Amino acid sequence: SSAQTEQLNDLVSQQREVSFLVLNTEKYKDQIDVSQDQISEYFDNNKSNFIEGRKVQVDFVELSLDNIDQQTNPDNETLRELYIENEELYTNPEQRRAQHILLAEEDNAIAILKEINEGANFSELARIHSKDITTNDKGGDLGFFERGFMVPEFDEAVFDMNIGDISEIVKSAYGYHIIKLNEVQPATLQSFEEVVEQLLALHKKNVNQKALYELQEELGNLAYEESIDVVSDQLDLKLQTSDFFSEFSTEYEEVFVSTAFSDIVLNDGENSDVIELSKDRFIVMNLADQQPERQKVLDEVEDQIVDILRNLGAKQLIDELAQTISSSLTSGDYAQ
Repeated sequence: SSAQTEQLNDLVSQQREVSFLVLNTEKYKDQIDVSQDQISEYFDNNKSNFIEGRKVQVDFVELSLDNIDQQTNPDNETLRELYIENEELYTNPEQRRAQHILLAEEDNAIAILKEINEGANFSELARIHSKDITTNDKGGDLGFFERGFMVPEFDEAVFDMNIGDISEIVKSAYGYHIIKLNEVQPATLQSFEEVVEQLLALHKKNVNQKALYELQEELGNLAYEESIDVVSDQLDLKLQTSDFFSEFSTEYEEVFVSTAFSDIVLNDGENSDVIELSKDRFIVMNLADQQPERQKVLDEVEDQIVDILRNLGAKQLIDELAQTISSSLTSGDYAQ
């Protein structure tokens, strides 16, 4: 009804001014004194909160692409074949040069598009009306850009236009665009001579990658049959030892931790399978040592308990202070 509409409009335009206080425990923690008896009592009543979970230590070898440096000397024919197989790597993508007028309101965009279609100067209208402050003083010129550089709606429109075309109104998250396509630079393939150094690097990488996967297979076979130190010697890989860590550790990769606590490593005492840490990094591990779950002693956690008790005390203090302030405001006794 009209009455409800009027009430809604009043609510939408309503503004309120609010005063408030923020009471933070950090500000009051230093005011809280904690005695040794309180510390001991809290520890005795909450020992289950101060249990350190079991930890393990593992020996491991790591095989990675960074460790491999095969000597290569490819001939010209090999490099040319590589060039043909990987033309897309050495192709400069098509680029387009456009200008645009950005409007906040669709009605304004419709009116300006009509002016353009009737012969008005696009650049001049962009200078006067475009909301894109980075390009309006240049007549809306965006320079050259490749596919995928602009927002999707804009990108789709530009790469479906012919030189000289004026788009329909294109809506994006930024507003309403009118676009003019001015120039197209087609995709160009760099010459073999221009990219020969890149081809040499690519060939070397491919050779090293192949060697990596061959060694990965050998690593798996050796780890299945031999001890971790023999694996290290046979493949000339450094035998490393981790720090002690729990199954909730973030010090190592998640797959590293989960493998260390797997049955085959933790319970059976065997070498792990070959584990992929990333595309070009692989490890095999074996249990070196373990520490069982244990109850921490008071000396280890005393500082932690002091902080907890000060937080609790500060919270109680500000709860009481907040209640006092609230009561004073409610009673109108602002002087307090």
